[in-house]
Amino acid sequence: MGTLFLSVCVFLVLADLSANLPTITWDAVDDRGRPVFGMVVAEPALGAGLWTICGLLGDVRRRRATPAHYENA
Repeated sequence: MGTLFLSVCVFLVLADLSANLPTITWDAVDDRGRPVFGMVVAEPALGAGLWTICGLLGDVRRRRATPAHYENA
């Protein structure tokens, strides 16, 4: 049950990050006094999300396959 809850939480966080991409903006002045500004918009890493989800699903399958007498070892 805990793994399912964690999976749902990870999915919700990834969905939120995909919908509202993190953005960093800055404003400064260089050595010559010219304004320097920029913006970086993060892109979602699909591989990291798949790795997390597949890892959690694999953990669930591994726990189901563990014999009952090894669960409390």
